[in-house]
Amino acid sequence: MDPAETDNIKRALANQGALVTKHETTLRQVVDNLQQLATGITDLGGRMDAITGQLTALAHAPPPPPAPVPPPAVAPVVAPREPFIPTPASHPSGIRPFHHYLII
Repeated sequence: MDPAETDNIKRALANQGALVTKHETTLRQVVDNLQQLATGITDLGGRMDAITGQLTALAHAPPPPPAPVPPPAVAPVVAPREPFIPTPASHPSGIRPFHHYLII
């Protein structure tokens, strides 16, 4: 084997070793990110379960009582009263003021 070939092989192996180290670092970061993502998804699942429980409880809750009916805006109709008619004054000529007009 030629010493030039040996140097080329050593350089290639060193480059590949550095590349493998870089790949290992990248893969560790990917695994860490995936674990964080899985934890986040688990947390979201718990929150979704809590929200679903609340919505289910609200769906089965009795409806609120109806609002009270407001009083009518118009006053009720009252039967009309008879007009006030004062008692007529007595005639100065006596008890029978129209006596001379009547035929008896």
